[in-house]
Amino acid sequence: MNSIKPKLIDMHAHIHDMQSDKAAHSEISFREENGIFTVYCCKNPEEWNFYKKLGVEPVSAGSMLSFGIHPWDSGRFDPAACMELYEAAPIIGEIGLDSVWTDVPHETQLESFKKQLKIAADLNKPIILHTKGCEREIAALIKGFPCPVLIHWFSGTIDELNLFIEQDCYFTLGPSGGDDELRKAMLSRIPRERLLIETDGLDSIYWAQDQLPPEEPDYTIIPESLKSTAKCIADYDCVDIESTTGQINSVFNEFVYGQKINNGKCLIISGGEEGPIPLPDSFSLVVAADKGLKYAFRAGIQPDIVVGDFDSFTGEIDSLNVLRLPVRKNDSDCQSAVVYALEQGYRDITLCCIMGGRLDHMIANIQVASYAAKRGALCTLLGSDDEVYVFTDRTVSFPRRDGCSFSVFALSDRCEGIDITGADYTVSDFTLTNDLSRGLSNGWTSDSIDVTVRKGILAVIISKYR
Repeated sequence: MNSIKPKLIDMHAHIHDMQSDKAAHSEISFREENGIFTVYCCKNPEEWNFYKKLGVEPVSAGSMLSFGIHPWDSGRFDPAACMELYEAAPIIGEIGLDSVWTDVPHETQLESFKKQLKIAADLNKPIILHTKGCEREIAALIKGFPCPVLIHWFSGTIDELNLFIEQDCYFTLGPSGGDDELRKAMLSRIPRERLLIETDGLDSIYWAQDQLPPEEPDYTIIPESLKSTAKCIADYDCVDIESTTGQINSVFNEFVYGQKINNGKCLIISGGEEGPIPLPDSFSLVVAADKGLKYAFRAGIQPDIVVGDFDSFTGEIDSLNVLRLPVRKNDSDCQSAVVYALEQGYRDITLCCIMGGRLDHMIANIQVASYAAKRGALCTLLGSDDEVYVFTDRTVSFPRRDGCSFSVFALSDRCEGIDITGADYTVSDFTLTNDLSRGLSNGWTSDSIDVTVRKGILAVIISKYR
């Protein structure tokens, strides 16, 4: 299957039970003509057959079908009898538990849910979850689930939201309406590479806006609702809506088609103090972040892409591949460059021209490195006299560097399972906290120091003696 690049993505929609065949055909056509890629969620075999009768395929240029037995229907259908549909659908769902909107016994829902979780794991497919009134139970049941998990239109408490965020779940933001405080919490806490948007269907849009549906369907409310939800994200992030919809497309492709990992290395030339720039030959992708383009040109390097708002670079960029950012935004140009590298699948990222200068910029750049490390990257910051390596859940070797000190610091509250070998001071299964300086000024006793951290974000700093 190929990834998609539509204008808008409706991650979760139902039109069965709501419309005649004629109206359903009209809505599907409207969505396709207006560039709205739609995931039609089939909550039982009847809904799947309804879409098939309309000519909707499991995957097409304009839509996709998911399949799962909804908790409301868990007493009517046996998952074991639906294997052909699970195998045909690229996504399993919506499945889950509901203690609010159905009378189906909890035991019946639970049995069906557990069976479908196993089916999804066996088929290695992502799942869409219905979580209403059973959020804590579901969070416990999916712990360690091996495939991507999406929480459809979350409506629980903020504490329950955190349970799913901690498990790196994806989320959809539903149509406008509902709990403003919860929506604010979702926007402030959910990483953007985990957030999608949905309508849940025409009636759901009207319901969210406390309106009654008109007698004749008004399909224009679909793109209006999706754009309104996307704009809500864009306004919170202080970016333009095109950037937000582009990010949503990237999130969708990662959720459905799997995390993209690029085994190459990415070099980002930042706009801090000018410093040494590695030879670009060993990097698969070279990115210049705003003023970093000036440094790249001085080094005779033409980057593959330039990312920035160009408030600190005034040269010619028309002939370059440019990702232009608004001046007023939440993320720095450097962070946006790192996000771009991560979206391209890179997990070995080196940043140069990043050290020195303002202290607040330096702290921000280390935070950017932490952001990358949380997403599985080894992030290296290079300067004239210092190097910073930020990572988690891996072992990294550091060859002997004469005339340099070697220090280790916890960037998260705690770093657990630390092993250090080949150094003056060695540890095994050690826990380091971010309020102690015990990792300061170590040194080599062998050709390399090997550092392992199993949990938490760790920084290794190599500095020349001055």
